[in-house]
This record gives sequence, C-alpha cells and structure tokens, in this order.
Amino acid sequence: MFAATVWEIYTKAELPFAKLNDNSVLERLKTGKQEWVTPPSMPEKLATLLKRCWSHSPTDRPQFTEICEELGNILKEITAENASQHSQAEVEEERTEK
Repeated sequence: MFAATVWEIYTKAELPFAKLNDNSVLERLKTGKQEWVTPPSMPEKLATLLKRCWSHSPTDRPQFTEICEELGNILKEITAENASQHSQAEVEEERTEK
C-alpha cells in the first residue's frame, strides 16, 4: 500500500492500470506480467525503493521499518540538494546584480 500511495501522489491520483479492465489486471497479476511503472518525475532513489516494494517475491520486499529508514535518507538527500541549488541560485543572483 505504501508504494501504491506514493505512486498515486506522483501521478496526481491517476488510476493504476487505467487502460486495462479488472479481468485483464487480474490475469496479468496471476501470470506475473503486470508491473508498476514509476513516473518520470519521481526521484531515482525513491523509484528504486518502490520497485523493491513491488517485488514479486515477498522476501525481497522491504519491511516497513526499512522503508521508513530509506525514506528518511531519501528526504535528507533531496532536502540537501534543494538547499544546495537554492544557495547556488542566490550566488548567481548576486553575481548578476553586481
């Protein structure tokens, strides 16, 4: 559910597999041919985490404690990148004002 919810946030509540009817989705799930695709706007590390959550093998899926830890690290990284970009933009703005 976590991965589906994050996916819905990044797709602005798009319906997963909207182009398929319910029977097609069920059949693809049974045969292992149905896969989630991460949105291009999603940060790569978050997309990697979601793909692990959607693993066909339950033993390959992360426990929620691991998801929380990884999500915290991803958020710290994104925040640091945004702060760095913001600082760089301020430096560039100061240069153009001189």
